[in-house]
Amino acid sequence: MAEEAGHRALSTPPPCPWLVVSEDENLTFHSPTGEQLQRVIPPELPQEIERCCHGWLILIHKGVEHNKHDEHWFSLWNPFTDDRIHLPAFSIEPQQEESSSCHCCCILSSPPGNDDCMVIVIETETPCFVFCRIGDKQWTMQPMPIDSEKYFSGSWFPFSPVICNGRLYFHTMNYHSRELFVFDIKSDHLELSIAGMEIPWGERASVKKIDLVESFGEIYAINQGRKGVYGCIDLQRVISLELYKLDLPRREWIKVESFKDSVFFVNVSLLYDNSLSCPAVGLEGNHVFYDTIYSFNMEDKTVSISSPHSKIKIQRSEYVHTRSFYIMPDTDSMSNYVERQISESRTIKPEILRHTGSHKEEVAEAEFAYFGKLPSDVQSMIAKCLGLHDYMSFRVANKMCRLAAPPIRSSLPPLVTCDNLCNFIDPTCCKKYPIIIPNNEMKDVIMCYSSDGWCVMLQGEDSIFLWNPFTNKTIMLPKLPHKCREITACGFSTSPNSSDCVIVLLCYVELIIYIDFICLKDKQWKSIYASSFGRDTKISYDNNLSFYDGNFYFLTQHGKLGAVYLIGEGSASANVREFKLPFSWPRFHHIFLCLLECDGKLLSVSVDSFGKWVRVFRLRASKNGWKEVRDLGNHTLYISRLSSFSKPATLRMKNRIYLPRYYGKSVVYYSLDSRKFHCHGSEDILEDLDATKEQFFCGWVETKY
Repeated sequence: MAEEAGHRALSTPPPCPWLVVSEDENLTFHSPTGEQLQRVIPPELPQEIERCCHGWLILIHKGVEHNKHDEHWFSLWNPFTDDRIHLPAFSIEPQQEESSSCHCCCILSSPPGNDDCMVIVIETETPCFVFCRIGDKQWTMQPMPIDSEKYFSGSWFPFSPVICNGRLYFHTMNYHSRELFVFDIKSDHLELSIAGMEIPWGERASVKKIDLVESFGEIYAINQGRKGVYGCIDLQRVISLELYKLDLPRREWIKVESFKDSVFFVNVSLLYDNSLSCPAVGLEGNHVFYDTIYSFNMEDKTVSISSPHSKIKIQRSEYVHTRSFYIMPDTDSMSNYVERQISESRTIKPEILRHTGSHKEEVAEAEFAYFGKLPSDVQSMIAKCLGLHDYMSFRVANKMCRLAAPPIRSSLPPLVTCDNLCNFIDPTCCKKYPIIIPNNEMKDVIMCYSSDGWCVMLQGEDSIFLWNPFTNKTIMLPKLPHKCREITACGFSTSPNSSDCVIVLLCYVELIIYIDFICLKDKQWKSIYASSFGRDTKISYDNNLSFYDGNFYFLTQHGKLGAVYLIGEGSASANVREFKLPFSWPRFHHIFLCLLECDGKLLSVSVDSFGKWVRVFRLRASKNGWKEVRDLGNHTLYISRLSSFSKPATLRMKNRIYLPRYYGKSVVYYSLDSRKFHCHGSEDILEDLDATKEQFFCGWVETKY
């Protein structure tokens, strides 16, 4: 029950972050148990929230005196107890005359009730530290004890500052790297300990976000790869997530695969980038909660719409416009919830290099050679006892095995996920089976697209090849004309089995959209700058190109139809139509958009990310508008971020739209007849997509041999 705006002290909260939704001076606190608390920042305090630490909000007011320097007023406020602490003002003159504002971030070294509590401000303009202890009459300024020209040249900002064991940690970033800085906090100064230590980050996304988190006396780095609109984190989707632990004595990062006794909460906003960790008390461990509603399971690498705050019925757009962040109440009673000491060996399991891998591969090759010599009737008996993946692996072993094991005639195509490690997912039971890409030494490989049984695989930033997981055949393509961290959209004009197949890619290269295309019989890519798209054109990162009526079509993030036209030999053009899908959604609301051809018609499918609605439209014959579709006829649609296609359906399966999500052990589909989500092979009906799971880099693959 919501409390009226006021300042009654809250009872001792549980050791789990609260979600705070901020709208000007009005704050709404949401507990994991559903309790809601309204707070208003007292009018006599500064009204701008700089950061939250130890359950306290650091409030700041920036005033300009005679246009020469900034004067900052800081106050500390505990919204749970209404305790307030006023700090002295300070001012710093900017180094550059044209600069009228200094930028800073600040943090508390410990709870304000501690004698050693220090308020530390990191000024970026000078750069320097400014700090004071509770009760001090003035601030102490200390020049940054570091080669500023080497590390902080140009525009820089200290991201994700965190205090652990008497040390201050933060990282800076540029386009190519993230660098860690560590300072020992002394009684009267800060002493440099580590400068410019690189934080590991993947190459799989053009947008990176790294959060430093303290957990049980250790420092972790949560590495997110995001895909979407650069500079607008609210229109980005997380496509990869990794966790690393800092081994401070050895100056290295250790990849973490499991942390069963802890959970992490990652703030979406860069303004409130203080992410948190807490014991897995009342929560399932091994999870990272991010963007306020999503949960990443480190064990099975799946994403679900599920978090301790998922019961809060606030639209995603409200989170963005009002700004939200997590806050961990400071309470001594946390020890009552955590009675055991969690040892490092139980908390994390570092990634272990398996030096015996090559020996196992040699054994596997010998076993396959042995099976190839068995009589055909024995091979057939063995094949009938195999599961989906083992059956497919058996078929591609050699010609004799293919004769003994006929092609699978399944009612559902398989799901394939590939991000370095590739797996088949059997949609009838959602079990994962590892598969090996030919040319085993290939590393840093992801699947970007799939059509007609073929997968587009990107290795690194410029190597690309086609792979058929059913026949294990590959087609190597020339290197891309420019480095590309991610392929935004891709499409085939026909099956790659034909040398006349044309492959078209849309790639963001340093915020510029390029169209790359090649015919399989050609020896190099052709590339053009999509200048006709305009600066405001944002290609949807959820859909791929659909080849229809001789052209390649795609959707923008605002639902407008775009097209790529191939004109003669070696040339192309592109534009974006003015008309869009005939319905609207909040600006910052996530929806899934895709295009696909069905029964000679171009369809668009839109799915609300929370599963509140699904809508299907058909492009009119005049190609100047859409008409809503409520009956797919005798067809079933399979949609995913990496592939979307239609297939003729049996009477039982027609009018269904299958998603790459599963609930329990059942894949989820939407029925246009019942207008509800169902679980394949069961009677379960879902009201929305809450608690359903999805893999990164996962898509349907048509079974084609």
